[in-house]
Amino acid sequence: MLPSLAADRALLEDLDGQISELKRSIAVLRQQKAAVQQRLGVYKYPVLSLPNEIISEIFIRFLPAYPECPPSQGPRSPTFLTQICRRWREVALSTPELWRALSLSVGLGQQLGDLWLDRAGSCPLSLEVDEFHSTNGPEAVAAMLSYLGRCEYLRLRLYESQSQLSTIQDAMSDDTMALLRHLDLEFDHDEDLVFHDVPLLRSVVLDYNAATHVVLPWTQLTSVTLREFFYSDCVSMLLKTPNLISFRLDEFSVDQLPDWDPPSVPLPHLQSLVITSMKSSVRRSDCLATFHAPAIRKLHIPEAILGSHPVPALTSFVSRSGCQLEHVHIAGNRLASDHSYRSALALSSLKLLILSEPYVPESVAVEEGEADPSDPIHSA
Repeated sequence: MLPSLAADRALLEDLDGQISELKRSIAVLRQQKAAVQQRLGVYKYPVLSLPNEIISEIFIRFLPAYPECPPSQGPRSPTFLTQICRRWREVALSTPELWRALSLSVGLGQQLGDLWLDRAGSCPLSLEVDEFHSTNGPEAVAAMLSYLGRCEYLRLRLYESQSQLSTIQDAMSDDTMALLRHLDLEFDHDEDLVFHDVPLLRSVVLDYNAATHVVLPWTQLTSVTLREFFYSDCVSMLLKTPNLISFRLDEFSVDQLPDWDPPSVPLPHLQSLVITSMKSSVRRSDCLATFHAPAIRKLHIPEAILGSHPVPALTSFVSRSGCQLEHVHIAGNRLASDHSYRSALALSSLKLLILSEPYVPESVAVEEGEADPSDPIHSA
């Protein structure tokens, strides 16, 4: 027994020695761990070292450019920015510009809509109600009414109930829209909508029905876009807007009025005229002749409105207006060659000429007798 006990005592002493050695190793490792943790604690990721003001500006640029309304959820939405980390959430919730644009057609409900717009603080607002892409039209309109006085940009697509217009009209009668700068309006009802006390309004987008049933301070408008108009109605509308700088006409139809003598439309400040598409293939050379626009610089038109002899019609317009065109875009099937246009505009201050459809020499030979098969095609 005695030798066995002596051996165990020696083994125990050896084990204590190993334990002491391991404790010293652990102590060293703990010191190394503390040093590493200290270095990590001192380091800050560059993005976390930015001032809140810079982060706010990055967030604003992350969203669609105002006044476009961002999605209410998911990427490109301000709510997405509140889900990254605590600090970013605090910055996002304290940046009113992130919450100043909202489409009320996405089914947020009035409570969430109010919460969203309350975060915008005192910022002017960009609001949208589109009943065509929504199932909550009446609720969206009701949510919008409380904020009409703060609207800077307003887009309305109303198709469901005519009472919606009456509700909006009553709200506008009780609250001025002194901040409104841009109005995009489309509805299918026959009730008039009167916008009064809108001193900052300069830009409107209207479909035919809205244009014929809305009362606006036409003379103060500088930008007008009309959709789905007959050309004669368009001319009547332009006679009320002498201070236009920019005019755009989408999806228009040429009137079948052989005896119609369009009046001259003086637009002394007009710089940009864009006509995107025609609903018929009728060519009518007096369409562009309607305009007298000495300040025009940008012209985007389908060739059909220049008639069957487009190049003389274009040069006549330039000569009559005394304008200096810089950007010209001729769209649609063409009767005139690239060379004809470039020659006609050679003496102007032209910087850019876009001919978006190929020129077919055979059609020119039939219509104008000036086919030039060797003329190079420069199509956009």
